[in-house]
Amino acid sequence: MIGIPTLAALWRHLLPNLRLPAVATWTEADAELSPWRARHDGTARATVTLTLPDGTTRTATLPAAPLDLLGAITDSSTLWVGGTTGRVVVGFPGYPHTSPTPT
Repeated sequence: MIGIPTLAALWRHLLPNLRLPAVATWTEADAELSPWRARHDGTARATVTLTLPDGTTRTATLPAAPLDLLGAITDSSTLWVGGTTGRVVVGFPGYPHTSPTPT
């Protein structure tokens, strides 16, 4: 039997996130993850510090980052940011993972 948290994780990964903004431009940023702990649903709450090409830094909280996204950030030390103001998307072009909570 599938538990409710597992079912919720499956829905999150199988259905498109309808709240994600449309993204026309992606910007590659250097990324440094703070320590995080995996949850049973295959996600983790993580904080990432982004250094944009112009040298500015931004910190974003990813409340339910998929572990594959966190692994990719760890391996590449980069993350792509879609959008410039308001709510943005982070991930990789063509495969946005999450809308972070800006901090």
